[in-house]
Formats: sequence, C-alpha cells, structure tokens
Amino acid sequence: MPMTKSTLKGKPVAFSARRRAAILAYSQSFAVMDSILADRLSIQGVDRLMTLN
Repeated sequence: MPMTKSTLKGKPVAFSARRRAAILAYSQSFAVMDSILADRLSIQGVDRLMTLN
C-alpha cells in the first residue's frame, strides 16, 4: 500500500490524516508487542534461535 495522498474525485480525502495516525498507532502497538516478545524470547531461547539461523 503506497503512502500517497488519497484522492477522491480530485480532492484529498478528509480522513487521510486520521487514517495515517491510526495506522501509525497500530504499528506502534505492534512494535511494543514485538519488543516484549523479543525480550521474552531472549530470556527463553537465544541458543535455540541461533541454531535455527
């Protein structure tokens, strides 16, 4: 999904900024979840992950 300005009949969509903010907050919440999972995995099994790579 390209990050271009959404247009509707040649006019910019009013909720494009709100949608962008929602996507940003959504991705930030996933980044927090990823960091928590990374900490948990580093505590549990770094050796197992290193053998898989």
